[in-house]
Amino acid sequence: MATSWGTGRKVTITIASSGTTSDVLDTQSGTRRSGYRMGILTPAALTGTITIEVADVEAGPFKTLQSDGADITLPADKACVLHPFPFQFMRFFSDASEGAQRDFIVNASAE
Repeated sequence: MATSWGTGRKVTITIASSGTTSDVLDTQSGTRRSGYRMGILTPAALTGTITIEVADVEAGPFKTLQSDGADITLPADKACVLHPFPFQFMRFFSDASEGAQRDFIVNASAE
């Protein structure tokens, strides 16, 4: 089952230690609607290159999110903004097994 927004439209999405794929976030759960801004706070360390994957159904198939023909990647210890975000389901993918649990804090706000 996909993770839903927490209080204040904030949620932690995790890639487990030795894992490559995070929990799935239902970005349209609760009062959240597509097209809002999403901010992502990345963990201080990352083993692999992290990309964002999206789907229109929870089971996938998931596709790598791109902007202007390039994969969107998330660097370690940064704050990133996605706007607008029209997809219902989102997860993070690492191209290497992560050396420890990696927590990404995702926030949403209205335009």
